[in-house]
Parts: sequence; C-alpha cells; structure tokens
Amino acid sequence: MKRKKGFTLIELIIVLAIFGILLAVLIPSWGYFIQRARIRTQNNRAKALFNSAQRVCTDLKFAERRYINAYNAGTKASSDPNLDYIYTDTSTGYEWYIYWDGKTLSRVDASGNKVNPVSTWSAKRKQNFNDWNAKIGEEINKIVDEDGIYKIYIKDYNVQSVVCSRFISDSYIGSYPTTFDVIQDTSGVQNHILDELDDIKSDNSKKVKGANMKLFDLDKAEITTPKT
Repeated sequence: MKRKKGFTLIELIIVLAIFGILLAVLIPSWGYFIQRARIRTQNNRAKALFNSAQRVCTDLKFAERRYINAYNAGTKASSDPNLDYIYTDTSTGYEWYIYWDGKTLSRVDASGNKVNPVSTWSAKRKQNFNDWNAKIGEEINKIVDEDGIYKIYIKDYNVQSVVCSRFISDSYIGSYPTTFDVIQDTSGVQNHILDELDDIKSDNSKKVKGANMKLFDLDKAEITTPKT
C-alpha cells in the first residue's frame, strides 16, 4: 500500500514551532538594528548641522567684532549705539541657543523657551536681531535640508553641541559631538545622566527643544562627574 504524500500533523507542529522560535529571535534583533540605523542617520545629520552652524557663527563673529570692541572700550553711554548691530547679548555673555522647529529659527534659552528682543532695545537692534535669526536659519539650511528639528548650543561664537530629530516628538534623537550611545556606554557614567536622557526620549516636553545641550557638548566632564 502506497503512503500518502504530505506532512503529518506532528511534522507541521514541529515546523511551526521552529518558525516561532526563529521569529522570536529575529524580530527584536531586526527592530534593534532599525532603531540604531535611524539614530545613526540623525547623528550624521547632527554632525552636518554642527559644521554648517560653525561657519555661520564665524561670519557672525567677524560681523560683530568691531561693534563689540567699541562697546567694551568705551563707557556704556558712549558705546550703546554699537549695540544696534549686535546679535549677541553682551550683558549675559557670549552663550546662546538656536532652535529650528521645521519652519522658523528662534533664539531660545537652555530650556527651549523663546528669547525675544528686550523692550529697551532700539528698533534698529530689534530688526537686526530678527534679521540674524533669519540669516542663521537660511545659511544652515543651505547645507542641511529644512526637514527636521534641531537645537544648537553656541558659546563664544563656537558651536558646542547639536541635537536633532525628524519631527518634534520623534524618539530617535541624533546628537554631536557626543552621542546618546557614547554617554550610555561610557564607563563610570552616572545614573542622573541616564535619567536625563530617558526624560528627553520619553517626555515630549523634553525632546530636542528642551534637551540639556551641555550633556552633549565638547566638554565631557559632566558625563563622569558624580551627582552632588
């Protein structure tokens, strides 16, 4: 008597079990590689933003240098008119942040709150402030396409760090020069740093706009400094 062709029920169950095991192993791994690829893409974009922003800041430094020198050399009363041409706030030091929301570039503070011209500024200085906002955004976006969100930390006309993502609530955040994975993998890293990073990833109010840029800047001392 000839045996019928095909699989027995036991054989089918074994095959399905093998497929199930393979899927259980491959799907998480595949998801991990996709996540890493997305973050790596954003890290590369952050590096391009960093270099582009530095070129603009160098232009800004040369444009403002003579006015700041005149301001510093004279009394406040005699040098005030020079402030009409200064984008950098000399009263708080040469440290500031810029934020691109996908449409408009704004000056913001460390928490991402918009910085507006002071009421005591002249109309000319207010206009200059807004013009430089527009110019910085335009120059950066010549190098990097306008899609996406980014925040840049600048000190003494030197770019210190950049964070970026595809959209405001994106979980895949790129950064430069220090990246999330470097901070997380550094030996001796403190829990409060990881908590800060987790907050940025999980809380929409602490995405790119509210990111603590000093976690990613050129001075990595804070990464290994114990919490006090």
